[in-house]
Amino acid sequence: MPQALKSINLLAKLRCGIRNVNQNRYSACRLIHSSQNHNYSGAATDELLDRETLHNLDVYSRYNPAPISIKHLLEHGRSAGTADSFLFLRKEIPTRLANMIMELRLLPSSLMEQRECQEIYQDYIRSFKEMMLFEGLTSRPDTHGKFTDSLQNIRIRHIDTVPNMAQAVLRMNKNLRLQDGVRDTIQYFLHRLYPTRLSIPMWMS
Repeated sequence: MPQALKSINLLAKLRCGIRNVNQNRYSACRLIHSSQNHNYSGAATDELLDRETLHNLDVYSRYNPAPISIKHLLEHGRSAGTADSFLFLRKEIPTRLANMIMELRLLPSSLMEQRECQEIYQDYIRSFKEMMLFEGLTSRPDTHGKFTDSLQNIRIRHIDTVPNMAQAVLRMNKNLRLQDGVRDTIQYFLHRLYPTRLSIPMWMS
């Protein structure tokens, strides 16, 4: 069975029995969330989240990701050249990464304390910082080449994100009895994780 299908089946089992997600409450929590109140991943995350990175995350997480569809991708592929793609993706990819990082920061500590979840969180921060290296650079062939290499690095870095998150959730559920509100928050995140995980490689392609 393909790895992606295994991941879908695993997440489907995790979602069983939970149907109603309070998205408005989750969004409100995100607006008032303070970055100083989270230190789930120890010294490694503290080192990654320097002042400049926190500022950039705040800026890019306020942007809305561009809508994605097969039609949009085909039109972009036909009409956009390398320079146009570079200018678009150097904002779109960090926008999507920043939004995912902010959602990870809202997860309950019981999940964030799981090793796999910490690694996913740190990997998203590394990818975001890597994309920030291209902010403001002149669009020229050598920059395009380096940018393409970075996109490939990011693709490889996140290849196991979904199964690793599933493992973290399974371990947490095995060791803890969660309240419904906590389950709703995790469920909402899981519903978003897989499509978000797919959308970034689609744009990269």
